[in-house]
Amino acid sequence: MIKKLGIVVNATNISQNIDYIINSLNHISSTTNIDCCIFRCNVDKLIAIPKFAIMNLDHLWGYDGMAISTSLYTAQKLIVCPRPIKKYFYISDIEWFYVRTKYKELSEIYQNPELELITRSKSHQKLVQQCWNRDSQIITNFKPDLIIERITNDYQNIN
Repeated sequence: MIKKLGIVVNATNISQNIDYIINSLNHISSTTNIDCCIFRCNVDKLIAIPKFAIMNLDHLWGYDGMAISTSLYTAQKLIVCPRPIKKYFYISDIEWFYVRTKYKELSEIYQNPELELITRSKSHQKLVQQCWNRDSQIITNFKPDLIIERITNDYQNIN
């Protein structure tokens, strides 16, 4: 079985989070047999040269690998996609602090049993635990070694 990892992002414009994601996927693509790609909602200039595919969000519907959403919006999109074999929500930002969102919408994401939660820090992990009563794994700044370990272990558990 080919191991596949897709990251779902709002855009590939200049941001610290996208820089971490692209660098991590470049490392994973170069050092493992994991087939990586990014699904993006908006077409932007790239901040780095990727060693993997970048596709529009529409292609996520036919994607049969593991997928990690990176925002509330992309988590909503991932939840309704039927094909990904495992779904994650990487919480690098606590968006509800500054994006007006109804509690019901947040609850449908943070308490969705299909999404496994990954947080970028201990403080994010603690906040998610206190607010949503959900455990999460900490992976700081999309660290490639921890992403590789998580994806590899989850593929072994599927087989």
